Amino acid sequence: MLLVYEIAMLIFHLNGLSLGKLIITALVWMSFGVTIREFVLNFDKLRKNIPTFPFAILMLLLSWNVINIIRTVLFNFGDITTVIGNTYTSLALLVPFVVIFGVNLSTIKILDKYYHGFMKLGIILFICFVVVNFGLRLNDTQTLVVFVLLQPVVFLITTLQFQPIGNKLFLLLCSVVLVYMAYLYSIRTMAIREILLFTCFVGVFLYHRFKWKWVLYVSFLTLLLPFILVQQSIVTGESAIKKYLSSSSDDDLSIDTRTFIYIELYADLVENGKLLVGKGANGRYYSDYFSEVEGDSEIRLNIEVGVLGLLLKGGFLAVVFNLIIFILAIWFAFFRSNNSYVVGLGFILIVHVVLFFLENIINYSSYNFYIWLVIGLCLSNNIRDLNNRQIEKILS
Repeated sequence: MLLVYEIAMLIFHLNGLSLGKLIITALVWMSFGVTIREFVLNFDKLRKNIPTFPFAILMLLLSWNVINIIRTVLFNFGDITTVIGNTYTSLALLVPFVVIFGVNLSTIKILDKYYHGFMKLGIILFICFVVVNFGLRLNDTQTLVVFVLLQPVVFLITTLQFQPIGNKLFLLLCSVVLVYMAYLYSIRTMAIREILLFTCFVGVFLYHRFKWKWVLYVSFLTLLLPFILVQQSIVTGESAIKKYLSSSSDDDLSIDTRTFIYIELYADLVENGKLLVGKGANGRYYSDYFSEVEGDSEIRLNIEVGVLGLLLKGGFLAVVFNLIIFILAIWFAFFRSNNSYVVGLGFILIVHVVLFFLENIINYSSYNFYIWLVIGLCLSNNIRDLNNRQIEKILS
């Protein structure tokens, strides 16, 4: 239902309030309805299947997200249609409930089946679009449709060793096409994301083959990198993004489009006294940059950087709760798991956290749905207790 919503919005370009958009948006709420029903029915199973401390942090996160939706409704922070109908507002804060699906062993097989199904459809459409356009230059709508369908690639790269040879070759093909789609639509970090994930696959392979624990410890320490760069930027007054990417031969990557967003959002939240708790689900901030540049409103509801989106909606509390959950999920995946499959999922989360300071916008999207599924799998005692042979048996 969520995927149908995303593709329909790309094809029909539904904006504003219309019957068509209400019908399509209902699919997202139906998606969440299935999720919350599963959450309520299997809450005890979730509580018993996730370690105590991560479970407590998860409950704090979910409670805080719901509070931020309630305060938006009660204190009328924006119109109700935006609260209900925009996937970047209240729905964005409801995605973490998806962790409930991680407690089921069948999720591994279901995900693998759906991922490959979406990717096959994406490749078929890509070939059709190439034929229709008499070349590889797709229009924006075609590009984004194929991009969304091929996105599961990034959730399979680090678990390649559990795929048969045919699937491995198909995944490599999808990886190339996905990077090309990202290039066509100027999604600047997809190539970086795939390079990082294939590098992580090497780490998973080394651990899987030789049981080198040091690979996991070194990889875990890379989580410090974004925090070090942010701290360095604050101390020196020079943007780490500009400092390390300005020499890139890629003109797109060498342009710093992130630092000013950090500065503007921080200034806005401090001025309004909302740094700790944020502005709620409908939170907006004033952008001096976009007040002078055409193409976006100066009062912005969405923000391109994931960690800043959390800061805007839920303040410092939301950022801390989310980062703790990410880090705990990675820790349990690396050091409390009996199989390399979950270790691979932990590497996916490492790449997500590192890029969370550059992009990974928060909204109710298939990407974020997959991410919270991965978090659920990494925290699940049942999944982590399986050995590699049992994982292979489930996938086969």
